[in-house]
Amino acid sequence: MNKQTTATAPSARSTISESPEMQARIERDVDRIMAAITDPIAAFQALTAGLHVEEWDTASLDENLRDKFVAFYLERKDGTRMIVVPASQDPVVRLHAVRALLAHPGVTA
Repeated sequence: MNKQTTATAPSARSTISESPEMQARIERDVDRIMAAITDPIAAFQALTAGLHVEEWDTASLDENLRDKFVAFYLERKDGTRMIVVPASQDPVVRLHAVRALLAHPGVTA
């Protein structure tokens, strides 16, 4: 399954109205990701640098939930930040799902 994709990043300033520090961090992340975007796996690794990433086998989920689980963010009491993604998920889908999660205002970075 070899897919070619083209992606463009929206301006961080136009999509998120956070503190200047948050905007600067997002812009750095976007620059890092866009540099690696020709390889969605490398882009995912750049995006999740500093996070614990786990792949879960979705076979144990109810059948109607398997295709609906795309990514999950968890912050433990000890401060560990974790991203959980389905095993063998398409790298482009994974990249977009995690990017959307990390851009959410409730996610600490």
